[in-house]
Amino acid sequence: MSKTVTIRLDEEAYNRIKATAKEERRPISNYIEHATLSYLEEMTEILSDSDLLGTLRKSLQDVKTGKYRIV
Repeated sequence: MSKTVTIRLDEEAYNRIKATAKEERRPISNYIEHATLSYLEEMTEILSDSDLLGTLRKSLQDVKTGKYRIV
């Protein structure tokens, strides 16, 4: 069963969502649902990849200690 949820958006966020929903020919509510579920799926995949997380942690540490170069 679907649920109704109320959210508060500032004008800029609303206009961005509205424009993107229009480009994708979706109602705003469907666009928000689709975008949210896609984000959650992607984050679940990222957070379950221990190799990727290890690489990201090492990269962050390298940045903090200055062990990087811009190419």
